[in-house]
Amino acid sequence: MQNVFLFTGLNLFALRQEKRRWMQEFAAKHGTENLLSIDGQSISLQKILDEVSAAPFISTNRLTVINGVPKLAKEEMRGLIDAVHPSCILLFADPAPDKRLGGLKELMASATVKEFSPIRGKLLEDWIRSFVRECGSAIEPVAIQRLLMIAGEDQETLAQELRKLALGSGPTITAAHVTLLAVPSGDQEIWQLTSLLARSDLPAALSYARILLRSGEDPFSLWNMLLWMVRCLVGVTLCVSEGEKNPAKIASTAGVPFPTARTFLPLAQKIPLSALRELVAWSVAADRDLKTGGYRATAESSQELLALIDELLVRCCEASSVQVR
Repeated sequence: MQNVFLFTGLNLFALRQEKRRWMQEFAAKHGTENLLSIDGQSISLQKILDEVSAAPFISTNRLTVINGVPKLAKEEMRGLIDAVHPSCILLFADPAPDKRLGGLKELMASATVKEFSPIRGKLLEDWIRSFVRECGSAIEPVAIQRLLMIAGEDQETLAQELRKLALGSGPTITAAHVTLLAVPSGDQEIWQLTSLLARSDLPAALSYARILLRSGEDPFSLWNMLLWMVRCLVGVTLCVSEGEKNPAKIASTAGVPFPTARTFLPLAQKIPLSALRELVAWSVAADRDLKTGGYRATAESSQELLALIDELLVRCCEASSVQVR
């Protein structure tokens, strides 16, 4: 059907940008009174039918954006599509809809589907150059590699860093500018640690923690980051234990960022629930003792906190290397 569209795919940045462009251009041409954005997971089918079957208000078109494909049966989705007013454009936006649902299969068979996949390699580098040009600057090739190493490949994070670099570096962004101004992504730091811990590579994990501390990471911040990592790992592992393997769905269910869910997935598939319970119990007890004076940890004397960080890394490696019996 020509006026029904589906935006999907795991490149959340590109998907959001395109959806925003559609809404902005439509509002400029037809007015905000003919533009509606609704949550597909919380609205009733009847409410959606009422919206999409209505004619535009003093205009030639009406745009209804549904964020998240509603869980409808095949017949319900068919009825919804058939009810769309000829002058209404219906856009579904969902990075990872449940492909098991009959309603989604009916939608994908009828709608114009645009998929947004994560970009890497040369495509990502070309996008970085183009984005920097839009900011009125240029970037050296070595600076691109340095930025990817520090901030990771998430386009949302890269966009924020590139705007800052363009403002603070002058006409050309160099590797020195990146080293000075770019902030290591929390997800990138987690990805590095998780990758090492998933391989039970304790020496490398300890070494990387030391690198973070030498680069200015506060021990308390690193400890909290590791606790956050354990909390996210619990959520991702529970989703995996219930049979979910789609990182976008896991991110939504567990309440963690998509890059984090994707990074934790291999470790979550590997770690036994019993080992995870032991890791959580120790982490909670250690954090409680740290906050109640059981350990001496101050900005001037952080040796005991550094020892806790090392022990948590050790326990993570041990938990990830436990074999399921």
